[in-house]
Amino acid sequence: MKYSIIMPVYNSCKIIEKSLTSVINQTYIDWELIIIDDGSTDNTVEIIKKIIKDDKRVNVYHQKNMGPGMARNSGISKAKGEYIVFIDSDDYIPQNFLEGISLNLINNPDVIFLSIIREDENGNIKKKINVKNFSKYDKDDFLNFIITGKMPWGANSKVVKRDVIKNNVFLDLDVGEELIYSYNLIKNSNKIIFLDDVFYHYIDNKNGQHKKGGCDPWYDILVFTQNYMKNLGVDKKHSKAINCLAVKSLIISMYRYSCNYNFFCAKKKMKNNIKKYKEEFNLNEIEFSYLDKNSRIIYILIKLNLYFVIFLLSKFKNRYC
Repeated sequence: MKYSIIMPVYNSCKIIEKSLTSVINQTYIDWELIIIDDGSTDNTVEIIKKIIKDDKRVNVYHQKNMGPGMARNSGISKAKGEYIVFIDSDDYIPQNFLEGISLNLINNPDVIFLSIIREDENGNIKKKINVKNFSKYDKDDFLNFIITGKMPWGANSKVVKRDVIKNNVFLDLDVGEELIYSYNLIKNSNKIIFLDDVFYHYIDNKNGQHKKGGCDPWYDILVFTQNYMKNLGVDKKHSKAINCLAVKSLIISMYRYSCNYNFFCAKKKMKNNIKKYKEEFNLNEIEFSYLDKNSRIIYILIKLNLYFVIFLLSKFKNRYC
């Protein structure tokens, strides 16, 4: 079997039909779908049974609620395919998705990065992320880009050889488990390719996992990543990338403060958080190329103490993005 597609589901009754149908309707037929019901309490399972009917390629397993990372691990342990594909229950893939990937397996890659189309819940395209540009960099760059989030963390953005992924599973973390997963995956892979003609459709769900974590959602994963790299003995090698991750984490907190408070309150919280971050991380010792374009701009605004501009940009982003 060529592909094992793993789909974690949790209370997905309102959104799963499009995702599940997009898998069943693939033009490429050598695949299995492993659905991990992560303790759903609604009628998700009944809807799945109605859609798949007697399709023997689809298997549904049940477990208590443990989060998407642990659900994916359960799927990995049951997979039989040569390559692992992840899809979330609110996302979807085009009909020729697997066929397009198959055309790029000539050199037997370990990891295949997919380009991403981000859509809102109404199907409007918000952003296209073409990963082909990363092919000009080397593995050390990949690792630094993964740490900072310049290269996508998401499990869904990668197709992975099963022999590689079985030793690089997800850690049991509330937020950010995909960063460590992606880092270890790249570190332990030899052949990595990037596709610009195969797109995964990612839906920005207003209630999704990425919305959790309060007003400073990346701080815990930032500290965990720093300690994780220390334990691996590579914290000095990646020191600038870790500091860039701190910058990204700080920027996200400033965005959330701006969205949830008036300017004067948001400014006070921003300044207090900047002070905290400066005490723990060297925000001056960074590598600009490790940051995405938007983060570079906000970093400069932080250095210039232009809080009101950051506040306005955050309000604009919250309204239109």
